[in-house]
Amino acid sequence: MSKGTYAWDHLSTDSAQLLLCNLQPEIVARSKTIPRDVLSNSAAVLLEIARLFSLPTTMRVVPEGDTAPELIPRLRGSGFAQEKLRASASPFFDESTKNLFAQLKHKVLVIVGFATEAVVLIAVPYASAQGYEVLVPVNVCGGMSELTEQAALMQIRAAGAITTLVESIATKLAPDFTTGLGKSLFTIVKGLRLTCSGDGNNRGERTSMKTQTSVAWSEAAAHKSGFVTANGIRLHYLDWGGLGPVLILIHGGLDNAHIFDDLAPAFTEHFRVIAYDLRGHGRSEAKGPFDTTTRTEDLRGLMDSLGVAKAHLAGWSLGGNDITAMAGTHPERVDAIVYLEGAYDWGGPALAEAFKSLPIDFLVPASAMRSLAAYQEYQKTIWFPGLSDTSRFEAYVRDLVVMQSDGTVRARMTDSAAQAVLSTVLTNRPDYNKVPSPALAIYADTFFDVRNGDPAQLAKNLAWEQKYMAPFRAASIERVRRELPSVEIVKIPGTHKDFVFTSRELVVSAMQRFLGETEKGS
Repeated sequence: MSKGTYAWDHLSTDSAQLLLCNLQPEIVARSKTIPRDVLSNSAAVLLEIARLFSLPTTMRVVPEGDTAPELIPRLRGSGFAQEKLRASASPFFDESTKNLFAQLKHKVLVIVGFATEAVVLIAVPYASAQGYEVLVPVNVCGGMSELTEQAALMQIRAAGAITTLVESIATKLAPDFTTGLGKSLFTIVKGLRLTCSGDGNNRGERTSMKTQTSVAWSEAAAHKSGFVTANGIRLHYLDWGGLGPVLILIHGGLDNAHIFDDLAPAFTEHFRVIAYDLRGHGRSEAKGPFDTTTRTEDLRGLMDSLGVAKAHLAGWSLGGNDITAMAGTHPERVDAIVYLEGAYDWGGPALAEAFKSLPIDFLVPASAMRSLAAYQEYQKTIWFPGLSDTSRFEAYVRDLVVMQSDGTVRARMTDSAAQAVLSTVLTNRPDYNKVPSPALAIYADTFFDVRNGDPAQLAKNLAWEQKYMAPFRAASIERVRRELPSVEIVKIPGTHKDFVFTSRELVVSAMQRFLGETEKGS
């Protein structure tokens, strides 16, 4: 476990203190990566959180010519934060500041300010060397350019810090918004504006979409990445933060949690959103067995490790088996469930027969492994032909492979794990009769694309769809309706793999309405 992960695990109202650097009007105005009003607003929200929890806070300013340095208006007159003048590149070069931090004995240090490439970057390794565990909420940091800030953030993470968001810190400090303190926190965080420069994309790990396509690619999704030990293995998870009940997203077979990067931010206004890599997938430990029962206990262990008592679950494809099993085995831990092309009887004989006649070879050709670009093109051609903006699934594709020193790529998932997972797909059958949770089942039009791409391939896809998949889907829907009488069925344009991208607004609308109604009824 990295030191950064410890920082997140150890974050509490008893362990944290804040360091705000150079948040002065003339300095903040130089930010090129986040508008100064957004930066100012985020800083003010962070300060209010510190006030609510009585977190020790130090605000450092630097001289500005002949005029006395002054904080941005939203930070002035806090009445509880220490305000100190510094003339050195790092607050840790100043003995009085180091002594102040040491006296407080709060070992998780939250560092923010302008510029990310200067004071924040310099402060992080010195703080780590002094024994502090460091968090850097990037929506209270401004950079001098996208490129230089990305380089700085990479160095900051390499130094052991976790890059995160103000709202993620807030929900970690008080995850229950039904308490008096939680309600006060909710009111404060509602004032946070999650925006970024020009194009308006969420910027947690911060970059714009145009930067994603450059050589210096960096992930744009506004989430925290971490690891937990659950059911005896190491699981990788993504946490977008957010307000309200927890919504856990579970990906399909041979996929990874980044498949939800485009979808998850749509729910953070009302839910804390988490996704994770199933065992053997993505960055999680590849240790068997891989059956549904074992994966269910993985999910329960993940929830225990993250302090999640109960959650809504959404399962895509194979993930549908996991939410069915979790709701049936541990109903006290599950609120509502959502099947995202996941309410299928994958283990029945009909699918096994269909898989013998697939119109597309699931075995990735050697030509696709020659470079990352070749692999991305292969994924787009096979699974996402109707999606023009490849940046929306780039992190997902990148986590499917490992870059080699010669520029080629290899599959991140081992062949043995992939074979074991596919075996469970074709043998583990869901038991809907045990599920007491309200359920929404969303189905896509087709499994493979029948509208975009090579005409000859489209004809094969359509013939397979009509012969195998359409009757299999109809039979699956009939069974779900029979065994889950209160289930709501929604059909949405798109394919098994791309519908959450190509019909994102419809998916979000259906889920928000359903989960909202569930929350009102609970």
